[in-house]
Amino acid sequence: MKAGEFFTPGAMGTIEARSTYFVDNPQFPYCKGCGHTQILRALDQALVKLRLDPAEIEVTTDIGCVGLADALFKNAHTVHTTHGRSTAFAAGTIIADRILGKGKLKAIVMIGDGGAMIGLLHLVQAAQMNVDLTVLLHNNFVFAMTGGQSSAFSPLGFVTTTMPRGGIVPPLDICETVQSCGAGFVARKFATDRDLPATIAEAITYPGFALLEVIGLCPVYATRLNKLSGSGLKQIVESQGRRTGVLFRRDNRKEFTLVYREKFPPRDVPTAESFITVNFSHNLTKPVGLIITGTSGERVQSSAKLLCQAAVMSGLQTTQKNDNPVTQGTGFSLSEVCLSPRPILYLRR
Repeated sequence: MKAGEFFTPGAMGTIEARSTYFVDNPQFPYCKGCGHTQILRALDQALVKLRLDPAEIEVTTDIGCVGLADALFKNAHTVHTTHGRSTAFAAGTIIADRILGKGKLKAIVMIGDGGAMIGLLHLVQAAQMNVDLTVLLHNNFVFAMTGGQSSAFSPLGFVTTTMPRGGIVPPLDICETVQSCGAGFVARKFATDRDLPATIAEAITYPGFALLEVIGLCPVYATRLNKLSGSGLKQIVESQGRRTGVLFRRDNRKEFTLVYREKFPPRDVPTAESFITVNFSHNLTKPVGLIITGTSGERVQSSAKLLCQAAVMSGLQTTQKNDNPVTQGTGFSLSEVCLSPRPILYLRR
């Protein structure tokens, strides 16, 4: 097998083993010694072990250093979200797939301690609902991308750029938090643990909400400000009285969409055809990409939406990706539209 090969449909519907889910010759965008690289490699090993179809994997990334992972995956779906909202995006995707789609999608959320702090309620609600997704929480105790500031996960006494004399606020225990909210699978590991790939694989296969907190080094801020090493991370965790490994597994609770289907049987669920019917034909033989752009306020994005609706009415598959400045109503507005006679597996190819 060559590096960069992926699972493809084999005979009798099986999946042929491949060596990696990464792009050819992946260049990891992290500082030397960063735990994020180790976590990504472990995730890739877990996916290879599980022999999942790339077309049925969605990797949702948050803002921050962790969000640089998107470009490393070759054929899996990747979604890059706003800060702290990655869990909510993934939960919505899974619910839609289970209720309206084929129900085969596996969602993996890549979020940092900063994103988890900002999007804490999204983690809480996904755990309460027991949505079938896996959260890989990269915890290096600081906001690494924006300058090494303290986060809600920074240990007592931990030196950061905003707490130069050491933190004075007790850190949040995310594992206890989501467990108390009904999470089914909760684990804590170090990025250097040899069995990290196996634990990630177990979390992915768990039929419900799974959170795996992975503790790793930030070699720019955490090590420099605290004279910290890998062994020092373990001492910090031990000093907090926290355990590592698989902390909790609940097998007596149904996944959210199973409960939803019992309450609302499939016959009561509207299908895509209920909203847009195919009334026209098309002559496209291959995908076509269009960029519609102009000044904000000129209805650029709504025009692109109308184009996509017309395409669906003609029997085409379509995606729309919008972009505009934070200051709504001023500056540019842009929509990237893809029209295709075949299913579109990725937003951008």
